[in-house]
Amino acid sequence: MKKPEIIAFDKIDNKEKGVFSIVNSAQIPFEIKRVFWIFGGDENRIAGEHAHKNSEQVIVALQGKINISTETKSGEKQNFILDESGKALYIPALCWQKIEYIGKAALLCFSSSEYNPDDYIRTYKEFKEL
Repeated sequence: MKKPEIIAFDKIDNKEKGVFSIVNSAQIPFEIKRVFWIFGGDENRIAGEHAHKNSEQVIVALQGKINISTETKSGEKQNFILDESGKALYIPALCWQKIEYIGKAALLCFSSSEYNPDDYIRTYKEFKEL
């Protein structure tokens, strides 16, 4: 079974122009079918709180800090802090995730599948019963 893990992207730090993060397709462990981003909303909010039946994701904090708690089907729990654009989190299918936006954080997500509401496991009870 695959487990959540941090992926480091290359960065170019140009003092005058800012920091550039570079993502090559070989760094993403699946073929990207969808990209989405989440920004705005209340500061210091909890989101996520779901799992996917089939979709895999790579999540990046584009701005601010994001704390992501994960739990695999085998019960392994981990906590990850995303606080720079050169660091991402791979989340496999069948992995519960809880996302805490700290401050005015913005999230970018690469997904292995197109949006399908039936792919979501929306309650922790349903996740544990699988």
